[in-house]
Amino acid sequence: MAVTVSEYHILDGIFAKIWLVDSEAPFMLFLHEALGSVSLWRSLPEKMAETLHVNVIAYDRAGHGQSRPADYTRDHDYHWFEATKVADVLDALGIAECHIMGHSDGGSIGLSFAAQHPDRALSLFIYGAHTHVDNETISGINETVSDPAINDIVERLKKHHGDKTQDLFEAWHLVWRSEAFQKFDLRPRVGAIQCPTLILQGSEDQYASPEHPFEIARAVGENARAVVLNGLNHFPNRDHPDVVIGMAASLTAR
Repeated sequence: MAVTVSEYHILDGIFAKIWLVDSEAPFMLFLHEALGSVSLWRSLPEKMAETLHVNVIAYDRAGHGQSRPADYTRDHDYHWFEATKVADVLDALGIAECHIMGHSDGGSIGLSFAAQHPDRALSLFIYGAHTHVDNETISGINETVSDPAINDIVERLKKHHGDKTQDLFEAWHLVWRSEAFQKFDLRPRVGAIQCPTLILQGSEDQYASPEHPFEIARAVGENARAVVLNGLNHFPNRDHPDVVIGMAASLTAR
């Protein structure tokens, strides 16, 4: 199956990319994690497009990848704010509705968007996402930041984020560990989601408690189910892409 790839700069400096298989096929939107970018999805968008026969969209949020620097200061509600930007991106690309796949922060933003615009989300597949802060989240962030190899990790991220890398890294870990961020809680809002919703978490995910995905599912309601898969960490898109594609297929095939 031929996939046509196009790149766009929209909304005064937001970089977006589309993998098109069929103009009549549905769209699937990829929402990246806190330190992610379009380039860090690697080959997953093309494989997803080919396997599921969907057109895939991915974009760099402001402050990430090839997009312009962020122009706001993150607070405890930044996932909800970023979800308003999802609608702007879809509008700029002329897309009315889509399937959504979100990783970590992208999953939290996907939940927020599907709650804000239940008529625009065909399905929602998230993994490693959060609706609130739990002890394991903070412990995982502390462990990452104190890792002796952290300078090397940040240096490798520069390949994807350039001179925005240090600001992006600090925005991630300083905001999550701040006292003000303890107010972060999407659970009272996500009950507005109407689409089929799948919440995946790996048993080895260091950034959330084993109960977290089930708490998300209860908050969303009867249209949601949670799955914990043994052996997966916080990055199944990187380490187990076939699992991610298979889980997404279980929703888009409905």
